Amino acid sequence: MARFKYLNLTFKNTQMKTKKTLSLLALLLWVVFSAQRVGINTSDPKATLEVKASNPQNPSSTDGFLVPKVEKLNLNLTADQDGMIIFLSKDWIDDSVSPNIIYTAGLYTFDWNHTLLTGNWLKLLASKSTTKAITVFRSLSSGKVFVGDVGGNSRIVDQEFPAEIIKNDNINSAKIFAKTSQTETFDVTFKNALENNEYLTIVTLESKGNANVIEDANCYIPGTADFKPTGFKVTVKCSGGRHNLVMNVLVFDLYKGE
Repeated sequence: MARFKYLNLTFKNTQMKTKKTLSLLALLLWVVFSAQRVGINTSDPKATLEVKASNPQNPSSTDGFLVPKVEKLNLNLTADQDGMIIFLSKDWIDDSVSPNIIYTAGLYTFDWNHTLLTGNWLKLLASKSTTKAITVFRSLSSGKVFVGDVGGNSRIVDQEFPAEIIKNDNINSAKIFAKTSQTETFDVTFKNALENNEYLTIVTLESKGNANVIEDANCYIPGTADFKPTGFKVTVKCSGGRHNLVMNVLVFDLYKGE
């Protein structure tokens, strides 16, 4: 088992000394790569590579591990680089796609999806700057809207369904924005606009429980879109039967403060 603490190589100008130095370098590299475990500042490494601080209680300015620092991310990597780690030293905008993607400064790892055969950069840690905005959830808006027979033949675009009047609810109504067979997109509006352009929506469905209506549980929500401070759009898809549905909406305003 080979262990070493420091490695210092100096190349000389003369041909003879250069040959000796290169031979020494080849020998050292052979020792390093043939070692099962390597320890830095430790004679008993507990992993393939273990690095210990010179003084854990009083670390020096050089006690640490630095990864390569870059000013932009390489987007042409493959499975060979799966797990690569770099540090993005400043915010960078990828303008090769629309809308543009903003990568904030910080530590990133490259993640390769072996099923889709594509990869992307994932941020590992928050930005080092303490003045960066911190995102929290606040201004909870909620509401309940009886949207009835989703996919029914008598329903028309712009048909509006007012929210049930419950104290402190901020959901105003759900209006049919577009419809096809068994699929309807609703424009959900707020009574009071949210303060920011970013928020999280959670929409669930439940049956109204009318004994005169054939209820079909095969309804789902593929997602929400077109987020604005005054509302958003949500699509409901159903299969067969009639759907006496109630839409439950929760909205979390994403507040960014310091």
